[in-house]
Amino acid sequence: MANRGFYTSVEGTEDTIRKLGLFEVEKRMKIKGFVKDTSKKVRSTARKEIQNIDTGDTKRSIRIKYLFEGMGSTVKPRLPKGYKAHWIEYGTEDRTQKKTGKSVGRMKATPFMKPAEEKHRNEFMKNVEKVVRKDITI
Repeated sequence: MANRGFYTSVEGTEDTIRKLGLFEVEKRMKIKGFVKDTSKKVRSTARKEIQNIDTGDTKRSIRIKYLFEGMGSTVKPRLPKGYKAHWIEYGTEDRTQKKTGKSVGRMKATPFMKPAEEKHRNEFMKNVEKVVRKDITI
């Protein structure tokens, strides 16, 4: 069975990060601030989205991990308490209990991570683009 999880990738990330190494400290600090603020917004939005679905373990498991010296991050449900997040996000097919063979039905997909990420993506990209392409103070 393949690992299912939440993965977001932006094309050209490594190249962009290399180019960011050439920036002044001030620009790097602004971008780190955008990463931190956006990560917190995504976490908050995802937790709000899931609160009506889950009892709390998955909600509390949504955490931020910063990468590339704060120039990037991942926001996702972390194990062990986030073990059922992929069932909620993607749903399940019809399932049966192993011992009895009793049908336990299927779970409808109720995405909470993807909508949270999409909600804040454009604002983040616009802010970073302003810093990267121009000498505008934000």
